[in-house]
Amino acid sequence: MAVMAKPVLVVVADEDTTLQALTGELESRYGAHYQVVSSSSAEMALARLAELKAAGADVPLVLADQQMPGMSGTQLLARVRQFFPTARRGLLIPWGERSTPAPFLEAAALGQLEFYLNKPELSPDEQFHRVITGSLEEWWRERGRRS
Repeated sequence: MAVMAKPVLVVVADEDTTLQALTGELESRYGAHYQVVSSSSAEMALARLAELKAAGADVPLVLADQQMPGMSGTQLLARVRQFFPTARRGLLIPWGERSTPAPFLEAAALGQLEFYLNKPELSPDEQFHRVITGSLEEWWRERGRRS
């Protein structure tokens, strides 16, 4: 019986510094149990999600930056369901961003995402990790823990 690959955490942001910070933060905390896949555009992320689905991977979590050219984070997260119906979807917003809750609340009401969180500011960003760990817990709980 083949050993299942690690579940995949997908992170999407168009700014290099944001993407590097997110990827580093996730890998340092969760790298032992999860693979982190980062994409610099929504289109690239959708292509990766299709590949992961075809490969039979598990994706418990998709994080997307709201402000991206071409397709916003909320639009991307709305499309994650077609690949991974159980993935928890989080919208990344900059610290002190006041205008963000409106698109977030609308998207959440439409069932397009589960939560939003501030981009990590410093490392380790425990507030960021509390949200991530909570959503991973929910994902495992929904699966009846490990099968």
